[in-house]
Amino acid sequence: MIRFKSFLLLLSDIVFFSFIYQLLIKTLNRPVIIYGGAVLLILYIFIFLYFRFFSLDIYLNKLKYLSKILKINLIVFVMFWGIWWFFLKSEWPSASRLFIIMIIFIFGVVYVLSIRLFLMFFLIKSINFYAINPEKSFIKSLKKTKIIELNSLDELKSIKSGFLFMFYKPSKFVKTRADMWRDYLTQIQNTLNHLENKNFKVFFYNIYNEQLNLDFCNIYYKGICFLEINISNKKYFYLLIKKVFDFILSLSLLPIIFILHPFLYFLIRNTFGRPVIFKQLRVKKGNKLFYLYKYRTMSLVSGIKKGEVDIKHKRYIEKLLKEEEETEYNSNELIEVRDKIRKIKKREEILPLGLLLRKTSIDELPQVINVLKSEMSFVGPRPILEYEYDLYPDWSKKRLLVNQGITGLWQICGRGKMPLHTSLFIDVYYSLNSNLWLDAYIFFNTIKSVFNVSSVF
Repeated sequence: MIRFKSFLLLLSDIVFFSFIYQLLIKTLNRPVIIYGGAVLLILYIFIFLYFRFFSLDIYLNKLKYLSKILKINLIVFVMFWGIWWFFLKSEWPSASRLFIIMIIFIFGVVYVLSIRLFLMFFLIKSINFYAINPEKSFIKSLKKTKIIELNSLDELKSIKSGFLFMFYKPSKFVKTRADMWRDYLTQIQNTLNHLENKNFKVFFYNIYNEQLNLDFCNIYYKGICFLEINISNKKYFYLLIKKVFDFILSLSLLPIIFILHPFLYFLIRNTFGRPVIFKQLRVKKGNKLFYLYKYRTMSLVSGIKKGEVDIKHKRYIEKLLKEEEETEYNSNELIEVRDKIRKIKKREEILPLGLLLRKTSIDELPQVINVLKSEMSFVGPRPILEYEYDLYPDWSKKRLLVNQGITGLWQICGRGKMPLHTSLFIDVYYSLNSNLWLDAYIFFNTIKSVFNVSSVF
């Protein structure tokens, strides 16, 4: 039901765009430019998808809806003229800048602030809202929305769809931050099991959501985002599209790798010696071992043989795990962890060239071969080393339910600045909630984070 209503919203956007397009052609007496109109419509649909304008829950946060409108129209405007200049030059004389600007203004501003908002209100009004253990102030904050308060998930047995708000309540055994992440994940997994084969969208509130650095949430409470979970077992289309995307992108990147490789070989060979590309044993989906390929960035090479350990790195991982295991948990106050850097900040084995390769993520390029071999995907939790697998808590191993990736959700949320248990939670969250939109979000934000000079390595 929720997905069908999102589809109706998409259909409405296409119909009204076409209507506005035809109306302006007649009003301004301009020639029909089919390619121009099609490109503009496709841009709007894809950018609406990226900014989650088809998620009806965005109606509950109208300020966020309004703030996205300016971004969307600016991106559409810049991208459209860029595409027009490169691909549609032959139609430039018959194009009208006023015509295009009027379409963007009427569809991208007037329509989305009037008809579209009214339609969203109409569609969301027929969706059932439920809440388990809600805070009274939260119920009051959603003034015009009727929320049915429940005592447990069992009360949803006969209900097929709706929005569900969950407020995290720690179990009795939770004493530390590490305990909290394990318990939080258990509650999420329990919710997924109860709502299996239903069409629900679940929103989890926990003051520690602030530590996850997620900026794609639509609903906030007390300035902290709700963690979103989409209940869906129909993932075969998603997995098929993801596999096709991995294959096409891998083939597209191969020529770039072949061009760069001679230069990288020369630089790395003269700085670190051989091997230039080394194989490192990692753990992939299904808890199986495979060889991950990387350009060398350190004078030290480890993990080539089974059981081989980088002692300095292992001790550092143990230290990071211990930090959250010894940090007290407080349900009313967010208690910080002192050391948030997951990767060792300074290592004498990493020379300036290695640091440059890491900051630009060029060292990861050989993993395109792993993707072509179906050992990895472009998007997914980063594959871990054997000894990391042994050190990590059992609950975190659910991250191996999906293909491991070249880039993941933790890489764009934390980029090396997050407590270890927290980053493990994010990886498991992705494994349970992976979808096309989330993959696209991670992929495009990875490109931005590569150029983030504040990244810590």
